[in-house]
Amino acid sequence: MRKSTVVIIGGGAAGLSAAYTLKKHGIESILLEANDQIGGRMGGDRVDGFSVDAGADFFPACYDVAFRLCEELGLPLIRTKMNIGWRRKGRWVVTRPIESLGDFISNLAPFWTLEFLSPRGLWPTLKLVKSIKDDSEYLNYSSDHKIAELDGEETYGDYLDRLGIPESLRVTLEGFLELTMGNPEDFGATWIRAFLGEVLLKPEQLYVPEEGCSSLSYALADASEADIRLSTPVRQVVIRDGIVTGVTTDAGLIEADAVICAVQATKALELIPDLPPGIRHALGKVTYSRGIRVVVGLDHRPLPPPAGLSHCTPKTTPRRSWTGPSTCPPAHRPVRAHWTFGWARTALRNCFRSTMRRSGAGCSPTRAGTLLPAPTCPATTRCCLPACTAGGRPCAWGCPACSRR
Repeated sequence: MRKSTVVIIGGGAAGLSAAYTLKKHGIESILLEANDQIGGRMGGDRVDGFSVDAGADFFPACYDVAFRLCEELGLPLIRTKMNIGWRRKGRWVVTRPIESLGDFISNLAPFWTLEFLSPRGLWPTLKLVKSIKDDSEYLNYSSDHKIAELDGEETYGDYLDRLGIPESLRVTLEGFLELTMGNPEDFGATWIRAFLGEVLLKPEQLYVPEEGCSSLSYALADASEADIRLSTPVRQVVIRDGIVTGVTTDAGLIEADAVICAVQATKALELIPDLPPGIRHALGKVTYSRGIRVVVGLDHRPLPPPAGLSHCTPKTTPRRSWTGPSTCPPAHRPVRAHWTFGWARTALRNCFRSTMRRSGAGCSPTRAGTLLPAPTCPATTRCCLPACTAGGRPCAWGCPACSRR
């Protein structure tokens, strides 16, 4: 009997997770990715011994699916601290996660400089924090979230106006959010509030795989055993008499019994003809922001310590990460620095690849998946505490520190 063929369009986190899930159920798949490497917004590169995350670089506490996948695939997680350096009023100030009274006291001066505690900013800041705490049951991205029950037409910009957030505070918040969101004022207020609540109000629960978030993408690809075809854009999903029969690519038709479309909503509109009007309307309302990440190698610390530092303890292992201590070459320290480019974004996006190649800074010189080492046995390293405790089941990693063991 002929085996069923499932085609997955898109090699980002969704597509790779779909391929892995199908494999666990004994179903083989063909994964088609338009770009020359997998990962999408959870991708990355290996550059001169560094593993560089090109997109996501930490997991907040509510990412229960990511934690479960890391546990299943044996990817140790480490805690990451978000110490942030801000250039304000002609000098650098550093905010640190508040986990104790001492942390709160050490942040008072930076918070004053950033105007969270100023006469104009204090009351709006308190209203912002209270609104997030009051709706904390809904404001998360977990697999069983209720965030849609709060989602409405109000944008984040409208929400700031309603709270009376002064311009100086808007600049501070937007600069932080633009690192991930691109243009946050156009986002729904509910989704931005959820992000702020997870990142700023739960700083002790931010984790990252030892070798960067992109290592999860490559672990999923390996475990899925899918037929992954890079540089293979899909032109259209073929549907005959209401039944999916395959997809068309530049090389021709690939027959399929089922197709999983794991791409942006706007791209799905192009690929799938004759969608019901209600679905087309919903997908057509989705918008996306663009961002660009530039990683620059420096021979000295650019900011006063500990501004902009993620994990900076040097190690001798040859496998390290710029977001954690496990993917930098020996004698190197990972330093995280972000800038908001404003009008320069478009120009940077257009010239980024050619400029990086000419300068030798390294832009996608190799795919990290071919160079990342096999994961270390997690039972001898660290326990994925969120995954262990959230499920209420024994720790699959056998970690003695896990309370659920």
